[in-house]
Amino acid sequence: LPTTVPTAVTTPASCALFALPADITKYIMSYLTFLERFPLRCAVASATAASSPHQAARTRERWDKLLFSSQVALDLSQHTAITSAGLSFLRGAAPKLTKLSLSKCLCLRNEVKELRVVSSLVGLRELDLSRTNLGSGCLAALAGLRGLTILNLHACRQITDTGLAHLSVLPLAKLDIGDCREVTDVGLAHL
Repeated sequence: LPTTVPTAVTTPASCALFALPADITKYIMSYLTFLERFPLRCAVASATAASSPHQAARTRERWDKLLFSSQVALDLSQHTAITSAGLSFLRGAAPKLTKLSLSKCLCLRNEVKELRVVSSLVGLRELDLSRTNLGSGCLAALAGLRGLTILNLHACRQITDTGLAHLSVLPLAKLDIGDCREVTDVGLAHL
């Protein structure tokens, strides 16, 4: 049994966390304490050294359970290179992710597909999309988030009255649409 923690490991591609770009993985790992990182690194090392595909799959499953075993809040704000493809790893966190911040993620475009992954996060209670380039078309993807109570769209300048109509089905207790210059009283009537 080695006495040191491995500093670099090769990661299996099929685990949900490993779909992340390396910089985002490092960012997430930086928030974990040493005691939290150690079993995760051991799980990765044993997955790469697994003798059978079945054993590797079980190890990856344990990795996901360990990482997403409790309610998770994830702040990816100001990571300007994050795209919808980079967010695909969040599918593994669907039941546990309760708070997500994508504020100032400027590579997210005003297309419906950009929030498709976010729409699968059924446990999400708080979502911060402030200061992004997302617009009204993207808001349709949020209609399925029936537990969403806090939504921050501050300074999303492509949000219009039509976009707010998509939010009328959500149980929002707090909605920030400050500095959304295309929103009028007509849009507010949808809420």
